[in-house]
Amino acid sequence: AQSVYVPVPDEMVWAAIPAWVETTSINRIPRIDRDEVDFGYYTMLESRTMYFENQVSYVYIRYIDKVETQAGLDNVATISFDYAPNGENMIFVAVRVHRGSDVVDYSGKLDFDFARQEDRLRSGTIDGTVTAFAAIPDVRLGDIVEIAHLYSWESIFVPDEFRLRGDIATRRQMGRSELSVVVPA
Repeated sequence: AQSVYVPVPDEMVWAAIPAWVETTSINRIPRIDRDEVDFGYYTMLESRTMYFENQVSYVYIRYIDKVETQAGLDNVATISFDYAPNGENMIFVAVRVHRGSDVVDYSGKLDFDFARQEDRLRSGTIDGTVTAFAAIPDVRLGDIVEIAHLYSWESIFVPDEFRLRGDIATRRQMGRSELSVVVPA
């Protein structure tokens, strides 16, 4: 059996939006008819920007979700992402709650917990996968929650085990989906 041991991180790393990312304003995102909403929320925007430089691959991911019903509160107010710290770096960029014209910025202020998730243990493999999770306080019906984070790994190719590979073919309602690839000259 293959075993990879990497210590579970103590805290989340935070950084600013990379210069190579172009963001879409919340005001330019189409709205969805509330009658079409499942899970109590809908994704207004899912945006990914891939960037390759010096044998390092980066993916900046930004989600903007709108809470429509009571059932959506837990789905939107709980952050949970898997990554493999033995080969990937995960950096959070933004966590914001938009409530009318007010914005509450939790960027750099949330306490993340980390837990090992050994999905392949039954096959005799400990792969070191970690789940980072946090609760966003005071999310309310009608709020818009924006989450942005960045993955990086050493390679110009996307690894076979890239954790969010299926999200672009989403199973939930979406107002807008964006994918950009940036390769420096």
